[in-house]
Amino acid sequence: MPESQAPCGKFLSYLTRIVLLIRGVYGGHSQCITSDYTQGNCVAIKDCPELFDIWEKPMINPDEMELLLSARCGTMGGEQKVCCAAIQTTTKNIISLERKLHSPDETVSDLSFSDKCGLTMESKIFGGEYAGLGEFPWMALIEYSKPTGYGFHCGGALISEWHVLTAAHCVRDLRRGWRITSVRLGEHNLLNATDCDNMYCADPPENIAVFEIIPHEMYDPTNKHRYHDIAILKLVRPVHFTDYILPICFPPTHDSTYAGLNMTVAGWGKTIYSSQITFLAIEIVLKLSSQVPVKPQDDCMSTYRAVKVELKEWQMCAGGVKGKDSCSGDSGGPLMLYNQTVTGPIYYITGIVSFGPTKCGSQDNGLLPGPDVCGLQPSERLLGGYVTSIGQFPWLALLTVAKPVIRGFHCGGSLINKNYVLTAAHCIVNIPKSWQLVSVRLGEHQLDADPDCEEEEYCADSPIDVPVSEVIVHAEYAENEIGKPNDIALVRLGYPVTYTRYISPICLPTKQEIMNIGFNGTYMKVAGWGRSENDSQSNIKRQQKIPITPADACKKIYKKAGATLTDKQICAGAGQRPNLCLGDSGGPLMYSDERLVWYIFGIMSFGPAARCRMREIPEVYTNVPKYLLWIEQNIKP
Repeated sequence: MPESQAPCGKFLSYLTRIVLLIRGVYGGHSQCITSDYTQGNCVAIKDCPELFDIWEKPMINPDEMELLLSARCGTMGGEQKVCCAAIQTTTKNIISLERKLHSPDETVSDLSFSDKCGLTMESKIFGGEYAGLGEFPWMALIEYSKPTGYGFHCGGALISEWHVLTAAHCVRDLRRGWRITSVRLGEHNLLNATDCDNMYCADPPENIAVFEIIPHEMYDPTNKHRYHDIAILKLVRPVHFTDYILPICFPPTHDSTYAGLNMTVAGWGKTIYSSQITFLAIEIVLKLSSQVPVKPQDDCMSTYRAVKVELKEWQMCAGGVKGKDSCSGDSGGPLMLYNQTVTGPIYYITGIVSFGPTKCGSQDNGLLPGPDVCGLQPSERLLGGYVTSIGQFPWLALLTVAKPVIRGFHCGGSLINKNYVLTAAHCIVNIPKSWQLVSVRLGEHQLDADPDCEEEEYCADSPIDVPVSEVIVHAEYAENEIGKPNDIALVRLGYPVTYTRYISPICLPTKQEIMNIGFNGTYMKVAGWGRSENDSQSNIKRQQKIPITPADACKKIYKKAGATLTDKQICAGAGQRPNLCLGDSGGPLMYSDERLVWYIFGIMSFGPAARCRMREIPEVYTNVPKYLLWIEQNIKP
């Protein structure tokens, strides 16, 4: 997950504001002394043009930093005040931020840095993922009070005995009924009251109430670019430092670029946008960590420009390595630089986890994404029998056809990458001549609701309707044959879609171990808006687990009806409840592996005429593994 980007000097632009915000709350005066020893007035920074112009600059040099620091004189209504004007007198200059942050043992007044900042217990990374007990002791979890209870939904970093640094998006414009209540420090395993290693136990974690929330005054929650995504939480009491609760250091002030360096993210994978923990559909209860590379600024800007996000020089990107990213970190948590000093290893905070365009640990080549990108969904929970939760099966698509009078949804499909939806050929060919496929709907859950919401706690993005630019039907599809051989087609979208929590691709079973699973006795899933017993369309996305029918038995059943099936078809669904018919024609037959990654194995092709009532007769699906070469040959970037 990307973080705020910049060379070290750019990050210090934020640190200047952090120090100003923290130190400024301790006083305000109508008259004051300026940094050049003249008398002035203590006014809001916006009312002092020469200082406000510096404050607004994306890059602040060391001299300007010192000028801003020495000018602060208090706050008014949460707004920074500075000393403006010109009558000569004397006062004591404040040591510059550059010198104060030069090393961990040099303090910044109220930031209370000591020789303990950035220190961590001996690293115990198990399998390259799990953080050891006492590792990253500055990691914080932000707790929220919600209508349904309490929960941790963002992270942060302890930077002093009084203050936690986090992202502004974690504190601004929260969901209805949400408020920040406390910060948890010293945590390791969320399920344990006391965390123990093989040899020792840690102190119990501490929950400390939040006294004040200070987001960056220029952060705009409606701006998708997330500029100035930084905030400070002031605690109700000072923290007592222990081996398991310590602050992280701010970085040295020399001007250097981080591009190409490996940094560390850590945390429990919490995000403000999900009641689940991660896209992996398994709750992360142990603190994790990952090494992630910092990307060159030009590459980062180019990548995000493709999804219409304009980054500034004070934001930076890290991650993008397959299987490693800030899924191991928390929204609002720190991006950390490790440095071996003469006194030992030290960690510095260089960024704050802000946002990312795709799923964790992704590196999509634009053709067939791997299981680090595809087949992941936010939730595995059921909402009453067959109903899916919002965001479940985010690859499901609805094909929209224009009819002589109205438009309507005609078939289903599956998003397999940013440009293509996989569906059945009969959904394209076997339709009235007056009908025309015009678009594909993605990100849908409930057809008669916009937006889709669960328990008024959180709402999904609105679905999107993407125009169709091209349709590719298998050349050997025989539309007039009862057995519908080669019933497969690709729909190319009018533009590449952006993956979100509610729109993402399903995996194709390209790995040998997945292709070789035995079908007989296997259960798979179908999902969609389907049809109920009375053939009326369901408004809500539903799902059902169905058994695979042995091929020989299925062939015998359909041979009686004059249909000849081949090994390029799969049968499933016999013996299910007759009053529910949940899959969509053209929709996927799905299988998930032990990691809960979902693969498409079949495309719903045909079944008995009264398929929703005849529980003893299975439905027939196109066998996707048999068509992988055809798919690869017919998709393009």
